[in-house]
Amino acid sequence: MSELAPWESGDGPQKPGAKGSAKPGTGVYRLPPENKLPEVYKPDSQAFIAPAGRAVPRPPRTPRPLEARARMAFIVLGAAVAAGLLAIGLTFVVLGDAGDIRFVYVGLGAAISLFAGIVLAIEFPRLNTYRNTHFMPGVLVYGNRAQMEKVAGPAGVGTINMATARGIGTGLLNKVFDRSARIASPPDVVALHCDRGNGPEFVGIEWDAVRELQRGDIVWFHMKSPMIFLMFHKMIPFAPSIQTDKATRDEIFTALRVGSNMYQERPTAKAMGQTKVFQTDVEGKIVAPGGRGAAPLHDPDAPAIPLADAGGPLGGDQQYYQGAPGEITDDKPRSSGKTRQFRIGDPGKPLGGYNVDPGVDDADTWTDS
Repeated sequence: MSELAPWESGDGPQKPGAKGSAKPGTGVYRLPPENKLPEVYKPDSQAFIAPAGRAVPRPPRTPRPLEARARMAFIVLGAAVAAGLLAIGLTFVVLGDAGDIRFVYVGLGAAISLFAGIVLAIEFPRLNTYRNTHFMPGVLVYGNRAQMEKVAGPAGVGTINMATARGIGTGLLNKVFDRSARIASPPDVVALHCDRGNGPEFVGIEWDAVRELQRGDIVWFHMKSPMIFLMFHKMIPFAPSIQTDKATRDEIFTALRVGSNMYQERPTAKAMGQTKVFQTDVEGKIVAPGGRGAAPLHDPDAPAIPLADAGGPLGGDQQYYQGAPGEITDDKPRSSGKTRQFRIGDPGKPLGGYNVDPGVDDADTWTDS
């Protein structure tokens, strides 16, 4: 793949075949080979993500089953609530005559039960959201500004940095179960290559929402609003790890037209340097060819109107017939062999200082040349 972007090469968009393109005559998009993908789609060799728990190629169908580690977490939390309540009851039964020391055990049991109950109350809505929410795919792309401009163009990179979406989905249990590695330093430009209904596009995303993933990974998300995304990989411990197989990856890459040039030329840029001729009526309005008021098309067999000799005056003797009323219709020079002699008049007379009345014949002003 050429290292020059379309606006750097001076030849417009690259020819079909250099990147992903539609097969001529079929309209079917062809995914380019792996080595032909732009740099922003290739995995970052510096990042290594250690998956935890079960791995799936894509989110399971709804309603999704409860993962084993999530089931274990809820069992432990439920047991903690029961243990706390049991500790409170046993304290009053067994240590009924123990004095003030029994309140210490009651307080400890109440604290355990209350904490576990709060965690359960917070995590249950997140569990229901995970089980019944549909997620759409996107491709994580990031890199420095020059790399992103190769694909999105200068205007596209400016749009990405102007507005970035926020990723949500984390809960209290993430602190216990999330052990994935993270890239600490954020890249210059981070975006999702996705389709929100208006065709493939780049949507800026906060680095904290995707820093657990590698460049080129499939990111599954649900739009809570145009700029708030519910991230599937954030819903730990309910969501399993995603390790997309090649078939699913190629399917998503093809649907999103990954590898095609996201840089869109302006219509004015496509017409730059080309001449467009319009027909107009007597009032200067553009008239479609063949429409009402349209002038007859030029006869291609008609002889061209010659121009005057170089250096000759406009409208001089060598100016050929142009069709003006009263104009001499022959192609011969209009010189009669005589030269008009002009005289200087006083400033009070018309322009030129002599009588310009067309009815007056200044025959005496003609002399032989």
